[in-house]
Amino acid sequence: MGKLIFNADDLGQTHGTNQGILHAYQNGVVNSSSLLVTTDHFDEAVDIIEKNQLKNIGLHFNLTEGKPILKTHNSIVDTAGNFIRNIHQKTDANTTEIAAELEAQFDKAIKAGVKVNHLDSHHHIHMTKSLRKLFARFSKKHGLPLRKINNTSRNPIKRIQLKRDLLGVSFFTQDFSSEFYGENANEEKLIQFIEKYKGKSLEIMCHPGFEDPENGIYNQERKMELDILTNDRIKKIVLANKK
Repeated sequence: MGKLIFNADDLGQTHGTNQGILHAYQNGVVNSSSLLVTTDHFDEAVDIIEKNQLKNIGLHFNLTEGKPILKTHNSIVDTAGNFIRNIHQKTDANTTEIAAELEAQFDKAIKAGVKVNHLDSHHHIHMTKSLRKLFARFSKKHGLPLRKINNTSRNPIKRIQLKRDLLGVSFFTQDFSSEFYGENANEEKLIQFIEKYKGKSLEIMCHPGFEDPENGIYNQERKMELDILTNDRIKKIVLANKK
């Protein structure tokens, strides 16, 4: 029997996302979530975690959207003080600034009383070649497992390099799937993904939520995901998968 984790990304992003993730915990298959600490809805998310005793809360590191915790950065923000979306492509990004921001985000979650038990990142920034070693270092320093970075390259040199970069890192699960997203976020596809990894230790990324104007372009899709993750058919299949 494998460990099947449905991790709801973006806890803290909007009110609709916060309430949707709570609903998915209480009425669906979601059993894990990762928290953004750089948003206006962080305090609401912390309150939800505490009052409902949500388990498996991870830190959803953000380096790509909105404003950072620290206001002293020069190389990882634009002239308005916002994160740069493609920071992993920025050749002059100061790694000391990035490391300090990671610590600041972690400290904010801990000081708020959140028991962080795993790590991942917004827009999968921890999986990029230029930044993965920084995240690996943080993971090892704090003794917290990182979202699995799948070694899918067919290039043997790249495969060896990835192994070296992640040497000594523990992972939240053996396998990670980001397939349940966008046009693939439908009931039949989800069942296929569950069957595909049956018996393995797997984290399935998901983005449930109620519709909210602040959700941006992925708005109605969040509600669609929520409906799938809370329907009886999926719940029965997940329960059967645990046996």
